[in-house]
Amino acid sequence: MESRVETALRMLHDFISDKKFAEELGRAKKQFFDTVGAPLPGEPIEELRLASFVEWFIFDRTLDRTGRTPVEEFLRLNSNDEDVDLSLFDGFTGAVRGVFMVTRRKNGDVVLKDLSTGIKYKSVRRVPQSFGKGDIAELRLVLNREGTFATDALCYHPYWAKKNIRKMMKKAKKEGRPVDEVLDTLMAMNTRFEHYPKTAKKRAYES
Repeated sequence: MESRVETALRMLHDFISDKKFAEELGRAKKQFFDTVGAPLPGEPIEELRLASFVEWFIFDRTLDRTGRTPVEEFLRLNSNDEDVDLSLFDGFTGAVRGVFMVTRRKNGDVVLKDLSTGIKYKSVRRVPQSFGKGDIAELRLVLNREGTFATDALCYHPYWAKKNIRKMMKKAKKEGRPVDEVLDTLMAMNTRFEHYPKTAKKRAYES
């Protein structure tokens, strides 16, 4: 059975699938992959990167015509529509994007630690089964009255890159740069990691 968060995500995906967004989606896709690097056809990360692009477009990129993100535009357009349950979108405009480490995974209970802020999020739902204790990945979390949920997009990072990731986060904070810039850089590094031969993969995370 589809959860409330999954229902809301599906509705947002349907919203941006409208032909009125087609041209802007094309421009946005080029913008996104020019920044984080495009996966090669057939690479394991191809579907993951597409999910990251779609959620970046929905949550982060402001539309050219309105200056609002698609999720903000959806809520505005449907604010008086009695057929749309807006409570489904509780917490969506404040979704948290970051690099998280699993500090606990036991009996279905998952605790994530944000490597930028040090904040721990308990009992996070919809965390992929493949994401185990000690693993590191970029995720987007929705915090609402029902709990904390991971969305569909994720970008795995090797555990040995944790020290460099924290160093990059600390430097950005000191310089007053937004964490999203670091996350984009890390995703670009991860794209290079996937492209590099096995013997050179650690070089991908050298800043």
